[in-house]
Amino acid sequence: MLLKTTARFLLSLATMAVACGTSAQQAAPPAPPSRDFVISGTLVDSLSSQPIAHARVAIAPVTKRNDFTTVITGEDGVFSFTNLTPGKYALTAQARGYLLQSFNQHDQFASSIVVGPDSDSRQLLFRLPPTCAIAGIVTDEAGEPVRDAQVSLYFTGLSAGTDVTQSRGGTTTDDQGAFHFGHLAPGHYLVAVSARPWYAQRPLDLPATVPGDPAVRSYVESLTISQSALDVAYPVTFYGGATDPAAATTLTLGPGDRVTANITLQPVRALRVHLSKDVQGTRAFLQGSILGGLSLPVMTETHFSGSGEQEIVGIPPGRYTLTTNEVGPVSTREIEINASGEIDQNQGIVYVPVSAKLQFDPGTKPSQPYVQLLNKKTRVVSSERVGDEGEAVFKQGVPPGTYEVSINNAPGFYLKNIFAVGARVTGRTIEVRSGATVKLAISAARGQGEIAGIASHDGKPSAGAMIVLVPADPAHNQVLFRRDQSDSDGSFTLPQVVPGAYTLLALEHGWDLAWTDPEVLKNYLGRGVAVRVQPNGKYEVKVDVQ
Repeated sequence: MLLKTTARFLLSLATMAVACGTSAQQAAPPAPPSRDFVISGTLVDSLSSQPIAHARVAIAPVTKRNDFTTVITGEDGVFSFTNLTPGKYALTAQARGYLLQSFNQHDQFASSIVVGPDSDSRQLLFRLPPTCAIAGIVTDEAGEPVRDAQVSLYFTGLSAGTDVTQSRGGTTTDDQGAFHFGHLAPGHYLVAVSARPWYAQRPLDLPATVPGDPAVRSYVESLTISQSALDVAYPVTFYGGATDPAAATTLTLGPGDRVTANITLQPVRALRVHLSKDVQGTRAFLQGSILGGLSLPVMTETHFSGSGEQEIVGIPPGRYTLTTNEVGPVSTREIEINASGEIDQNQGIVYVPVSAKLQFDPGTKPSQPYVQLLNKKTRVVSSERVGDEGEAVFKQGVPPGTYEVSINNAPGFYLKNIFAVGARVTGRTIEVRSGATVKLAISAARGQGEIAGIASHDGKPSAGAMIVLVPADPAHNQVLFRRDQSDSDGSFTLPQVVPGAYTLLALEHGWDLAWTDPEVLKNYLGRGVAVRVQPNGKYEVKVDVQ
């Protein structure tokens, strides 16, 4: 009996052990992902192909871009990251005398490195471009250095597929007249200088009567005449000596170029702009007009009379933007002042009042959305917050022109329709005309789509291609374009795509194209892939690189 009981007990223990083992096996966590993968390669100078030693190379998962792991290259420029899990990684590098760059970077896009059993992430060749610089000395008509001159730098050329002129900052000359712009990317640049002659004098208006004897009046008159001879100014002068922006000499910088741009200023007779009492109690601003709708400060003086009249003095001939902040709408006037002192003020611009009423799908309004208007000519952006009642009012209005309309600070939402009173609507573009009052009605909803896929060339995945999603009627829907760059395995992702009809392109040398120009796109659209995106749709697409 004892033996049977013992046998039953042992059998029970064995059964429990098997059951427990089975339960433990089912509850065991999944095995951690393999950490046997590597990203390695060599960092080289993009010009000489020589290795770059002692540089910082970093990786970060594309899903955690602030989670960096950094190594320092050896004398041979080699870098290596080991014990990596499968996934995509952003790869960046930085070295003294070189630009901070991501791997195969174009504009703000780069190719991520794909790590996994079917990907080759070893022996990468990472080309890092050396920085460029522009330096020079500003001198006056006597060959003497001009100190405290304002030097402005502008980039001009293709940016995001459009010809633009953009400010790249400014600096001030030192006591030797020297200036320097460093750490520049290759490209095309303009340099402009604004300065005031150290000896310039602005004569005061002679009163109708001068108290005292005739000798006193004679002295005041002679002093005013001598001051008039020194009432001179330096026109805004570009490198090459031009005072007209359209005739400015462009500096073309390749990787590593160091360019000298000395500029000599020549004085001209200073002119004046008198503002009558119709702008009493307001302040006028005068700025020099630069290509692409940009402007820069001009070294002038403003005198105020007791009656509130204003006079801007010390103005060299040129093209200017005169802005007066009057009661009511802001007034902007383009004026041309020639060497004879003649002023053409026939191009006055009064800003057009604009308001927008936004309607969102019930229960889906974002917390603080904005309405944005992008001037297609000047690229100037105007933005206003949508209030609690769903209305955005552009308090100062906008100049007449053609604008792209979009909504910002509204993740996941897209603009469905635009209706307008006082403006013509085509796609996402409105045409604002002088004298109008514009009221927009905008409907917005959730449901943006996503397109992912592979770019290939001759049947093989192609890395570094520009992926561009072109909307129907691209001339009036530029806010709907989407771009990416194919990763090391040819993969790409285009998020936040507004529902509608598109053509997907993969361009090998698209970074150097004016790809927003419908005429340029005609050469490529026929070989693209047509995609119709539905709300919340997700699509996998294969596209051949052109």
